[in-house]
Amino acid sequence: MDKLTLIGRYPEVLAALNEARKAAGVPIPKAAGPQEPKKLNKEPLNTPDPTTPPSPTVEDCDDDDNTKPNPTL
Repeated sequence: MDKLTLIGRYPEVLAALNEARKAAGVPIPKAAGPQEPKKLNKEPLNTPDPTTPPSPTVEDCDDDDNTKPNPTL
């Protein structure tokens, strides 16, 4: 909290500041509030079409893995 608020003179100082701004031709800022959302750009993005991964071939689905030696009992 600033000193002006603590001593209760904030409204007086704010009114004097606004009067000085009017006299100088400076626009008085509005109170902060919820901002309106920016308008979304409706143009489509130039993104490439999604591609599907290649389907597995018969060689990829081979269950018989000959790289490992067969266990002996």
